[in-house]
Amino acid sequence: MGSEEKGFSLMEVMVSMAVMLIITASVFQLLSQTQARSVATATIEETTAMTRESVSLLVQELRLAGYPAPNSYPSGLGLTDLNSQFVAGGITATTPYAVMFEADTDNDGVVQVFNYQLQIPAGGAVGGCAGLPVNANLTAPALMRSELPKPVGGGAAAPVFELYLGNVMNCTLGVPIFTFCAPPGGAGGCPTMPQVNSTLPAPRNTRVVMINLQVQTQVRDPATGIFRNVELFGLAHRVNPDQ
Repeated sequence: MGSEEKGFSLMEVMVSMAVMLIITASVFQLLSQTQARSVATATIEETTAMTRESVSLLVQELRLAGYPAPNSYPSGLGLTDLNSQFVAGGITATTPYAVMFEADTDNDGVVQVFNYQLQIPAGGAVGGCAGLPVNANLTAPALMRSELPKPVGGGAAAPVFELYLGNVMNCTLGVPIFTFCAPPGGAGGCPTMPQVNSTLPAPRNTRVVMINLQVQTQVRDPATGIFRNVELFGLAHRVNPDQ
């Protein structure tokens, strides 16, 4: 006697296919979510690393603001004038979102004029960003940097800005990037300093610069659908403060 073989019915095949499609879709959705979380995590780590490096360089340069000072040279050399390109005038201009200072950071004998300035894109002058310099090449607020040799005979060097750090959201959040502290300090979060008060007017009397950078990631958080914000701080205590 021959045996009778029984196959799958059409309904069973369709149910099996539907189950497989559901499982496959779930797997792909899980993989997509995992990839999105991985990209978001990598973006936060990259943003944090860039912000940390930016704060570190700012602190290093600001610590040397005013070096070399006029009293670094014997008076007979004629280099005691702040207009000399070999003498640094320290911190010369400040706002909550900008700083200009002079320093010989590479010790090559020639003073450099540094400018850090938060700039905004066209149409971005709203809220706390109103009044900041507009840069048509930007799509988000950015901290710009200029470094030029101090002109012979002194005077202001016209800055040539380059992108230093993008997506800097301090003005949008109403948080100053720079806080300038003079002895004795204590106000506005400034550290208390034991040094004798400087007789020079601000900003030349600045001894400490506090830095706060608020940088937005370029990828939205997959869980919340919003951009994350990285906040890092720095504190630069000038090694050669003006008297």
